Amino acid sequence: LSFLIRNENERVHRGGINALRYDAKNDRLYTAGRDSIIRAWDCKRYGSDMYEYSMEHHTDWVNDIVLVNSGKHILSASSDATIKLWKHSKTYHNQAKNSFYWFTANLFYQLNENDYGQDLT
Repeated sequence: LSFLIRNENERVHRGGINALRYDAKNDRLYTAGRDSIIRAWDCKRYGSDMYEYSMEHHTDWVNDIVLVNSGKHILSASSDATIKLWKHSKTYHNQAKNSFYWFTANLFYQLNENDYGQDLT
């Protein structure tokens, strides 16, 4: 048995980053980490503290993320065998209430867009 004690407002990933997605409309970068967390970064604040908020509800690595519904939601695939649909907002920070749907399977590695870069929703 092992566990990691983190700071309550930790602003960086612990471990590697498995996926990056850039939201050009909002000039925001999303990172999916091996620490089971999705983090949002405000690219307009380049050179200063770019961290905005975290989405935490996976229990294992987040392997991939895709922006859906014109960037209003994020779909994430995790080694915890779930796909989660997140409604992200600055008013909701790292709590499970961000996630309102989830699906289970044996393991998810990757989510895809079609050849035109359109959402699969």
